[in-house]
Amino acid sequence: MLGAAKEEQEKCIREVIAIHKRIVKECPDEPGNCTKANSLQQLALAYNLTGDKETAIEYAKGLPFYTSEVLRWIILEGEEKLAKTIENLAIFAHLMLEHAELLDACEDMPIQAATEGGGFSLREITGIYKTIAEKLERRMEQESLAV
Repeated sequence: MLGAAKEEQEKCIREVIAIHKRIVKECPDEPGNCTKANSLQQLALAYNLTGDKETAIEYAKGLPFYTSEVLRWIILEGEEKLAKTIENLAIFAHLMLEHAELLDACEDMPIQAATEGGGFSLREITGIYKTIAEKLERRMEQESLAV
């Protein structure tokens, strides 16, 4: 019974791959083409399910930056996933530093207006950054003790 379910799942994944490959092939290559981007994302996830991580990553690379980075992080495992995590944190830290520098330019804007609809309060954002910094510090301490 389990073998039949697995075969059915593999058949569905092959069908998903075939459909989305056709969509990618037939969709115009225009900026902001969400249909094509969605199909690239589905192809990356489907190939990941088949175990073909290399092809999954290639499809993920064809997506907009943020989506590509998140998908590649999902696909990778072990040390590669850890390296990608650190790379992503460095990229996002640089981006956040640029945003923090822009706060000076917005000093007349009330903080409440800037954080409305953003999902996190300024206090929550600060807590998230502190948590990330603490975890990175612990990791660096562990690595320096291991050397």
